[in-house]
Order: sequence, then structure tokens, then C-alpha cells
Amino acid sequence: MNAVVPHMSLDPGWLILSLTFPSLGLLLLCTGIGRRYALACLPWAPLPALAAALLAPPDTTLALPDLFAGVMFRLDGTARAFLLPAALLWTLAGWYAATAGGLRRGPVFAGFWLLALSGNLGLILAGDLYVFYIGFALMTFAAYGLVVHEGTGEALRAGRWYLAMMFAGELCLFTAVALVAVAVGGGMLAFTAVGLAPGRELIWALFAFGFALKLGLAGLHAWLPLAHPVAPVPASAVLSGVMIKAGILGWWRVTSPHGALVSDWGPWLMALGLITVFYGVLSGLNNRDPKTVLAWSSVSQMGLIALLAGLALAEPGTAALAWMGITWFVMHHALAKGALFLGTGLFQGSNDSQRRWLLLLLCVPALSLAGVPYTSGWIAKAALDLSLTDSGYGPWLSAMLTASIAGTTLLMAHYLQSLWRTPRPNAPSPGAPWLPWGLAMLCLASLPWTGWAPEYIPPIEPSPVMLAQDLWPVALGLALFFALFAGRSRKFRWPGWRVARAFEIRASAVWVGLSRLEQRMHRWATVGGLFMVLAAILLSAVWLGV
Repeated sequence: MNAVVPHMSLDPGWLILSLTFPSLGLLLLCTGIGRRYALACLPWAPLPALAAALLAPPDTTLALPDLFAGVMFRLDGTARAFLLPAALLWTLAGWYAATAGGLRRGPVFAGFWLLALSGNLGLILAGDLYVFYIGFALMTFAAYGLVVHEGTGEALRAGRWYLAMMFAGELCLFTAVALVAVAVGGGMLAFTAVGLAPGRELIWALFAFGFALKLGLAGLHAWLPLAHPVAPVPASAVLSGVMIKAGILGWWRVTSPHGALVSDWGPWLMALGLITVFYGVLSGLNNRDPKTVLAWSSVSQMGLIALLAGLALAEPGTAALAWMGITWFVMHHALAKGALFLGTGLFQGSNDSQRRWLLLLLCVPALSLAGVPYTSGWIAKAALDLSLTDSGYGPWLSAMLTASIAGTTLLMAHYLQSLWRTPRPNAPSPGAPWLPWGLAMLCLASLPWTGWAPEYIPPIEPSPVMLAQDLWPVALGLALFFALFAGRSRKFRWPGWRVARAFEIRASAVWVGLSRLEQRMHRWATVGGLFMVLAAILLSAVWLGV
């Protein structure tokens, strides 16, 4: 059974430059001058990919039928939607790394950075399953070098967890690809081949596990709040803003051609997404390190993406709107989270006067994540609302969306408070990369006005009613934060402070329970059990002849 693979050739030079530039950077590291200026090449490596995302013709394709079993790279609409924010954030974060100073072992960091970039660009531009898997694996394992780069005890512990859980995910993905390849019988392996293979339910389950682990959905998230905070600031930005989304792109590639066949997965994915949204918020509130809070925020936001993906599967009539909403969400979240992580790095090396201005400016990406009107987050919220218009899940999902906005606002307020309480450095930072952070902020602030918003989103027009409807969940989140803060403070007594204090006591009980749950998830016995379950599933598949 051979899968039908399209063949097109529209100016493949765009793709060749995008894919080879990071490799040229790796070759430069083999020279003395390349190692001396290793970090300087980081912002240049993704520039051809950024140009391709902006300028390349639609459906630009590069087919290499004589390489291995035949491989294909393709810049379709979905790839472009993921490539633009990825290339932009890789450029800005690389610029930050090149100008910040103080980064130890620059050539080693640059090597892992360029390998991860190569894998990320490869999986985004992949036109077949083989290329996607190779790019996914390269990005995943190269990112380990970024996680452990600082060499501290926390970084090494996070690296062990990251590597163990990523091995589990890669085991599932490799098995799924192998099962599809055996079923198809050789040749180029198109994404549509997944639905042609016998035992496709097991194959989709393996893909779902591997991609959910990369997204950091609830129950499979243990690596994420450990790995993202300990990496250097620019690495944290791309880990949280770009690499994490490889899971949703992979799920889209293997399920979108087979809508009706995978509709039963929709409600389960929606439920897991909702659990992840609120689990991420509550767990983030239980931490005081700003980068850890941002990592938990990423867990929560990936829950929203999973919710949209589940809706697209459960109700195929909403699929087009849901996936357009996801592509906008990918751009919005990449810029917002990149600005927050890079701004956190600047804040931790700034003096008092700079800190005040930075904290004020960081309210912009924080409010954008919360969905305040006239921000990119507001458009993401509008896209989700419109996806629910004709959905049978509409009423209760709208209520959950409102609660998630309040929760995100509460978490972002907690992040800003935690950031303000960060100890001041004993010595000034050796570098202050204000320009890349400022450009990230400018891109985020201008995003709603660029004309890139999905066409079905109505134009932004001032309306008191709209403002009231969209601002009250944000106001609720701020009120919850104020209540928690006021109940904790003895210097500030307001008429309802006793109620706030009682609310905080009950919330503390929830956080204690979450802490115990997290401790259980971070035991090696849990990982061992996970591998045993996977081994049982895979052996069963072999025994049954799937």
C-alpha cells in the first residue's frame, strides 16, 4: 500500500537557505575564529527562515526523492504560520544571547542552540513523516544541552528528568512512525499514510502520548517546570515560546487529513486541555521564582491549545475556525512569552530605576496573555469564542474560558510581584541586550494591527459594551490577587480582609495538595512506572501483530 505524495517545485531556494544556514553555523564552530565568535552567529542563523516565512511563494516545496526513502520539505499555510513566530523568536533570542554577556562556554551553547534550531526548522518545514520525526528528535535531544548548560545541581536534575521523559515520548513516536512505515511498505511516508495503516488507533495513541508530553499537558508535564527555568534566559525563551509547540504541529499533521476517524479523541483532548489550564495556574501560584511561574503559565496556555485541538476533532464543523485560532495563538504566545522571559533576564541584572520601568513595560505581555482588549491575546480569545459559536460545547466552554482568563490574570499578577521581589544583583550585568527585548515588545504590541489576524475576526472597534464584557474576567483575576495579597498583609486592613484571609487559608490547602502531587510526580519510581506501561503497550502491539 503506497501513500500518494504530491510533488511540486516552486522556488525551493527559500527552503534550501532556511535549512542550511544553521548547519553553516555549526561548520563555523569547527574553526578557531568561529569558536571565538560563536554566539555572534546565533541571530543570523534563522534569518533565511524568517525571510522565507514572509516572502516565499505559497506551497514552496523541496523534494529529494533519492535521499533515503525520499524526503520532502514544504512551506504550506500551516508551516508558514508556525515558521514565522519560530524564526522571529529564534532571531531575537539569539540576538539576546550574543549581546547579553556572561554566558559561559559560548561555543558549547552555540552548538546545541544551532542543532536545536536545525531540528525545529526541519520539523516545521517537514513534508513527510520521516523528516518530521528526525527534526523532532534532533530538536528534543539538542535542547538537553541548553537545559543543563549552567551545570548547577538544579540544572543537572532538570536535565535528567527532561531526558528520561523525552526518551519515553521519542519511544512512542518512533514506534508509531515504524508501524506506519511497515504498513505502507516503503517509499516516501506522507502524513496521510497514518490513516491507511492497520491498527491506526494504537498509532494515534502513541502519537498522542508523544505530542502531549512535548506540550506538557497535565500528568505529562513534570519535566517542563523543572527544565525551562534553569536554562539560560534566551534558551528559556525558545523552549517555552517555540519548541513546546512542536507537539501541536505534529498532532495537526497526523490527524487533520482524517477528521471523522479521530473524532472520538476530541472530548478526551478537550478534558485534558481544561485540566491543564487550571492545573498550570494553581501550580504557578504555588511558586515564587519568576521563571518557574512563567513555565507553569506555559503549561496552562498549552492547555488552551489542546482544548482548541480537541474541539476541532470533536466537532469537525468547527475545525477550520479552531485551527486558524490555534495558528494565531501560536504567534501571540511565542512573542508574549519571549518578551516575558527576555524581560525577566534584563530585570534580574538591572538597577532600581531600570527595574521600575521594566516592571511597568512587562505589564504589556502579561496583559496580552490575559486577553486584555486591543492586544494579541484579545484576538486569540475572540478566535476561541467564535469557534464555540456553533458548537454544542459552547455554553460551558465559554464559562471555562472566562475562568481561564481570570486565572491567567491572577498568575501574571503573581509573576510581576515575584519578579519585583527578586533580589538585586551584587554586581551590574555584564551586558544589557535592550534592543532584542524592545523589538520583541514592539512586535507583540503591533501584532493586532498588522493585518495578520484571521479574516473571520471582526475589526477592532471601540465599544463600551465590548470593553465591559472582555475586561470583567481580567478585573476578577486582579480582585482575586488583591484579596490574597490583602489577606496576607497586616499593614493593610480593608473591610473584607477577614474574608480574604479565609480565602487564602483554603487556597493554601489546595496548594499543599498540589505540592504533594507534584512531589509524587517527581519521583523516579513514577518514571519507571511510565516506562513499564509503555513497554507493556508496545509488547502487546507486537504480540497482536499490529
